[in-house]
Amino acid sequence: MRVIEPEINLSSGLVTLRFPITDLELKEIRHQQIFNFQEVLFSTDIPTTSFQEAFITIISESKNLDGYGEDTSTNANIELELESEKWQILSLEIDGIVYPTFYFLRTQGQLQGSLIQAMMHFAVDRATQDENLSIQSKTLVSEAVSGFLSLGIDGLSDEHRLEKSLKQVLSRISHVYTHDQYQSVIEQFLKAKDIPFDREEDSYYFSVNTSECRWGVELNLLDDTEGIILYSYFQVELDEGSVDSLLRDLNSINQSLLLGNFQFSIEEHVLYYRNHLNLQVYDLEKSLDNLFQDNYDSIQSISLLIKDKYHNQIKIID
Repeated sequence: MRVIEPEINLSSGLVTLRFPITDLELKEIRHQQIFNFQEVLFSTDIPTTSFQEAFITIISESKNLDGYGEDTSTNANIELELESEKWQILSLEIDGIVYPTFYFLRTQGQLQGSLIQAMMHFAVDRATQDENLSIQSKTLVSEAVSGFLSLGIDGLSDEHRLEKSLKQVLSRISHVYTHDQYQSVIEQFLKAKDIPFDREEDSYYFSVNTSECRWGVELNLLDDTEGIILYSYFQVELDEGSVDSLLRDLNSINQSLLLGNFQFSIEEHVLYYRNHLNLQVYDLEKSLDNLFQDNYDSIQSISLLIKDKYHNQIKIID
């Protein structure tokens, strides 16, 4: 990744860089895990909304920045091409609020004791930010301690193994799942609802039948940090004179919706309802249930409106 005019500080064989990033660059850092980005290693959740100003501070061994020998806070016209896998994020600063990582808290002396003790302290703090998780986290941390001890004496000095264990523990405490785990939860949810489905990679397809009509459903699992999109849709027959009226109605309805929106494909004569779920969920099953219920209620309501208002002008094709 290219970094322009960073603040560079060298000390005790380590180097830190601080530089501004845009909204788009932060999304890219998260999505591609640039600088070994891991959401779970931040002490609090990183906001996903747009911001006015942001800075990132990263750290590495000084040998990864050959050619710069003295501490400096002004680095006009300096451009660096970094091997991102050799750098770790110390902190993000978004609109004046600092979001520190485990590494930052450790290097600043805010996580005392051995590396294991610091990791456990960090894990507990991360979990107990949410009161609903505080009781459960005690059990998880107890299990985690046993897991760390099982590494053995040699393993305790293995930073790579310890960091891997930390991520596993924090993932369980904070309920940050892997992509495969999200897939598993989705499939278990569909099976628990007795919904037969077809799957193609990260997309799930099924249909819903009611006394009013039948519609198709498509669930797409996006990148782990982006979420789930749920579409319900049906095809209609209509004359050209009804298109403008239908679009006006959909636009008016969309103004009042909080969770999703209606879309209409003029070319294919297909009406969609689309809603979205962010994947930052210790209550993924409940959130999925709410997502499905909103989707079901919305597409059923629009089907009734079409039948009541448009009569024979618009016909839903089952």
